[in-house]
Amino acid sequence: MTNDVKFGILVGKFFIICFTVTVLAFIVEALRRSNFTYVCYFTYPYVEKGSLLHIPLNIVLQMITVITGIGLMLYVDVINFFIVEYLKGEFRSISHLLISLNNDPDLSDAKSELLIFTTYCCHVKATEKLENLRKMCWYIYLNQAYSCVLYMCMCLYMIRFGESSPLFYFVSPGVLSSIFLMCYTGQIVLDGTSQVTDALGEIKWYRLNVRNQKNLILFMVFAQRSKGLGTFALNNIGMETFLQLLKAIFSYCAFLYTVLS
Repeated sequence: MTNDVKFGILVGKFFIICFTVTVLAFIVEALRRSNFTYVCYFTYPYVEKGSLLHIPLNIVLQMITVITGIGLMLYVDVINFFIVEYLKGEFRSISHLLISLNNDPDLSDAKSELLIFTTYCCHVKATEKLENLRKMCWYIYLNQAYSCVLYMCMCLYMIRFGESSPLFYFVSPGVLSSIFLMCYTGQIVLDGTSQVTDALGEIKWYRLNVRNQKNLILFMVFAQRSKGLGTFALNNIGMETFLQLLKAIFSYCAFLYTVLS
């Protein structure tokens, strides 16, 4: 479990560094193109360049808005990834405990029953945590998936038909990385829950007594209910979902190109 948590911290640091570089590049390019007039490509009414409130509102406040808005979205993804890595470590520990039933053929019936009961209680607690995370991520992933798809379609359309800004070329990979992190997080959950079901299937049940066999069957029935993260029209988000979203982006862009060209 410790290695999984460390890996989550490492991935979080990587995305925070990439976020910092991307946001700074966005701000510098926006200031350069606007001749130090604005950052978010708009100016507040009656606050023109040269006025007393120009720098505090059109530059400083907009910089804070960009950093805060994009940073909150990134930190939510990083925190979710960190939580998922922790749950992955718990599911992996449970699967290792279950596999230990096969490693000791001389294990007594009482110890086998205690081991099955202990792993079942741990799995129930991990599943409850996963259910809470699933409810929280349902609304987050709903906004994230469809807003990222819409943004990518808009960027590809503007690059094709309008005046393309260099901002699109380094902001678009950031949007794609956000989609990738969302799908990769869901894939980790699917892999973690499947490890437990696979470990249950590998147990040599014929070595157990009838009571432990019944307990094992109940454990397997409960473990089959575990699912991954999902949202509206996207059940069990994984790497297949990432390819589906990419396919949807290019399909929508091809439709816009056919209709509007």
